Amino acid sequence: MSDAYETALRVRDELRESLEKIEKFIELHEWVLARGNLTITLNREAERIDGELFAAGAAVRRSPSVPHAKPAAVVQNVIRILADEGRPIKRGELLDILEKQGVVMGGTDKSKALGTTLWRVQDKIVNLNGFGYWLKDRAYDPAGYRGDLEGLLG
Repeated sequence: MSDAYETALRVRDELRESLEKIEKFIELHEWVLARGNLTITLNREAERIDGELFAAGAAVRRSPSVPHAKPAAVVQNVIRILADEGRPIKRGELLDILEKQGVVMGGTDKSKALGTTLWRVQDKIVNLNGFGYWLKDRAYDPAGYRGDLEGLLG
């Protein structure tokens, strides 16, 4: 047999083995997703075996369920906070204020979840570069923002 043929056979076998590993990964990932919010706790350090990371002695347990605020409630609270403060507020400060008021953000990265929630309501809230989130219909002179009444009406 030629070297090229033998190389092709070897590469094919390696690709099949890699594909099997990928399939196992996808199957495990789907299994974890089907069981809801899971936390994987490692009992000892992960070991690198055959180029793959295996969690040795991993124990899977359900995270306690903490009800989080619905996006609409978060938006209503943010609108009220901005109106009361009378100034734009950056995301981290908004998150602190919300948490102090007992509003529980969902997600593992609460700041990112808040940012995504506010990004989805650009018809009500805008992010003024360097200043923070602000009410779309209200002007804010220090940022040179004139407000967008037409956006709210149209």
